[in-house]
Amino acid sequence: MILKNKKSSGLPRKATRVPHWLSFTLISLLVLAGLAWLGLSHGIHIDRLSLPMVRVENLSLRLDRGFIVDIGRLDIGRLDVGRKSTTLSATAINSLAAAIKKWSPLVQAIRINRLNYQDYSGSLSYRNNTVRINSTDLALKAAIHYQDQRFFIDLSHLLIKPYQVRLTGKATYNMASDLLNFSGGFTGSGINGTLRLSLQHDILDAVVRTKPFADLARLGKQLPLDQDVKIWLTRNITARKFQIDRLRLRCRIKNGLPEIGPDSIEGTARAEDADILFHPDLPPVHCKELGITWQNDRLSFQLDGPTYGNKNLAGSRVYIDHVIGPGSILAVTIKTDTMLDPPVTRLLRAYDINLPLEQQSGTTAAKLQLTIDLRNFKVTTKGSFTTGEGAWSWQGSPFLSHKATVLLTDDQVTISQADLSYQDILRVGLSGTVNTSAGQADLVGDIDNLTLRRGNDTLVQAAKITTPITVDFSGPTTRINLQRFRTTIILDGREKHIVLASLPAIRPFAPILQHLAIEGGEADIVTRDMQRFHFSGSADIPNTLLSLAGLPVTSFVFQGLSTPEETELSINKGKINATITDRIKVRLDDYLVTVAGTGACSTFKLTRPVQITGHNSPLKINGFSIPAKKFEIKGDCTKATFTVELPKGVIRGVRTPKGMIIDGENLSAKFANQFLPFVDLKGGVFNVSLRGTFDDYEGYMEFKNVVIDDNEYVLLNNIMAFIDTIPALATFSSPGFNRHGYKVKEGLVLLKCHDRVLNILDFRADGTSINSRSHGVIDLKNKTINMDMTLHTLKSFSNIIDKIPWAGYALLGENGTLNTTLKIRGNLEHPDITTNLSEEAVMAPINIIKRAIAWPFKLLQKATE
Repeated sequence: MILKNKKSSGLPRKATRVPHWLSFTLISLLVLAGLAWLGLSHGIHIDRLSLPMVRVENLSLRLDRGFIVDIGRLDIGRLDVGRKSTTLSATAINSLAAAIKKWSPLVQAIRINRLNYQDYSGSLSYRNNTVRINSTDLALKAAIHYQDQRFFIDLSHLLIKPYQVRLTGKATYNMASDLLNFSGGFTGSGINGTLRLSLQHDILDAVVRTKPFADLARLGKQLPLDQDVKIWLTRNITARKFQIDRLRLRCRIKNGLPEIGPDSIEGTARAEDADILFHPDLPPVHCKELGITWQNDRLSFQLDGPTYGNKNLAGSRVYIDHVIGPGSILAVTIKTDTMLDPPVTRLLRAYDINLPLEQQSGTTAAKLQLTIDLRNFKVTTKGSFTTGEGAWSWQGSPFLSHKATVLLTDDQVTISQADLSYQDILRVGLSGTVNTSAGQADLVGDIDNLTLRRGNDTLVQAAKITTPITVDFSGPTTRINLQRFRTTIILDGREKHIVLASLPAIRPFAPILQHLAIEGGEADIVTRDMQRFHFSGSADIPNTLLSLAGLPVTSFVFQGLSTPEETELSINKGKINATITDRIKVRLDDYLVTVAGTGACSTFKLTRPVQITGHNSPLKINGFSIPAKKFEIKGDCTKATFTVELPKGVIRGVRTPKGMIIDGENLSAKFANQFLPFVDLKGGVFNVSLRGTFDDYEGYMEFKNVVIDDNEYVLLNNIMAFIDTIPALATFSSPGFNRHGYKVKEGLVLLKCHDRVLNILDFRADGTSINSRSHGVIDLKNKTINMDMTLHTLKSFSNIIDKIPWAGYALLGENGTLNTTLKIRGNLEHPDITTNLSEEAVMAPINIIKRAIAWPFKLLQKATE
């Protein structure tokens, strides 16, 4: 029996009206037998006959080897008596059945053109124990026998027209026990099978089995399923063949209709080479065989060998709850152990699980549960994902997973533990939540190690650091914010954009920045493959080495490109340019460079050779000013050579950890004055050679044609006073030694310096009028002096007097000069000077007389020689 129920809510549903062909047939036969008997009692033709429960029109009876009865119209089952309606009783049916048995041997044929029974109407004929019925709902042909209160029915065919189902088989009806049994076959909608049923006291128990068939949609229309379930089954499940192994219906028949509830149907079926379409935008899941179980208002699907594309879904299962009652729910459990590659992520996105991840190697054990309301297709999700070693990609950025466990509830993803790494740069543990609907993630990153190198240089180094991480992947780009580092990483599938919002925040983790007192700044870095980096930004660094126009340079705006082969950097509109390969090349323009301390190597720990050139960039090193037009420094932290081109002269040098060597040629007085700070030098040419360090050095200085000027020296005044005391010499006063300076034709200084204490070993100067020779100590730190200076005066006069032999010897002595010694002590700026010049001036007349007497002897000695 094929049944179909109408929609209902809450209560068990009633099936659509199915003709009660069996009841109709039995009653019709009973009535026919009774009419045959009545025909014998009342004559040949009756226009109209009304009996209890029966009304007859156009009844005719004739005898031809038996009675032949024709009836135009026969109404059975309910008649109005007054205002009451009555129905055919069981006693009446038994009486009619007895009459049929008794008189049927005498009846040749019965034909009723129109038979009405309750709401059913059709035609009926009987001949040789064979009954034929034809109505709008059914067509029947059956042989019926009655014996011992039992009907035996041999059903040639029963066509149920609304469903186009044809039944054949045998049935018995026991009137004593009110038990109807049927066993036979059926054909309909391209489906063949068997049917066994029993009906007793309005309780129906039917079992259906089918042969293989191809079209589930035809069967689905006949089943008493919720309409949403029918639609889903018929649209989404296809197979090479289906087969019902057993389908059982147990229900009560009320008013001729079955009352089908959630527990009324159970059974099993199977489909071979089946495809299940879970989403219209996805390919179907294929199964070698699909087992179907219907029990307790649930359709369960057992998937044998399920695959999604090339993914093995073994262990996955599907069921539908409330297939008869309201609120049908489709539940899908997908299990797989495969890569989370595009086919899988496409499946997740179809159900609004938007993970911007893709797995390239390794496997992920996934269990995804989808619960779908078939009324509105609202989906709720729950799942777990566990992965071990594998390669992944987040919008084109690769990383490795060592282990991870992720839980999913609707659009909320919980990362309970994830151990991830990126190349040899990062190893981090992640935990937190991800809202896939909003495209937001709140995570905590436990950074085990973060190391970013460029060649031998360590750019970033961090370990055992915890930082909050927020991720926004709601748009076409993904933004990863590392709060501890004030850094944002932007991924767009093509490029990685790294925004360092604060260089001071990253400074503790960047060795190259730790030696700079950065007070502010930011940087932008753009890369596609972590091999080529475009970068730009700015930095605020007080107390730098550079100054411009008398002001320190503290703001630096930079941009550049870094590749595995080299890094190019431009700062402050090209005033600083650098190229970094296996060596560092830096060019400075227009800056004053001030260096103090032991040098850049101790600060920056350079790991490669350096070449620094400066153009129009003067130097100031430990207080020494070098007005360089151009300089070049080459070397590393073990040895460096440098060349400085000055407006006048050249300086060359070598620096090692033990010290340095500096040689200067043709230097100006202004530059040389830095090595003799206790005098003022003007004009002339200087050569310098120094060895040591800036705090501890020794060397010499040569000079020619220089003027030594010191307005505070009293030495020159004393010499001039001495000359004024001798009237004969006063008119020969020399312009090379006066209040305007000391003119020196050539000179030499031998010196040592330690901790700003200058030891003048020998200072010799040959002037046009006075020669000098000095030695002593000058403490530049405490600004004191302790020097002895010997002057050889009246050189220009002696040249003249030498032409007069007696006068020269008598006035100046044997060497032709007048000597005096100065003792310079005390404060460097205002020293105390003592001299024996006054004593010599007092003794001068006596000495002249003495030399005048001795002159003839000297003259004779020279003649003898």
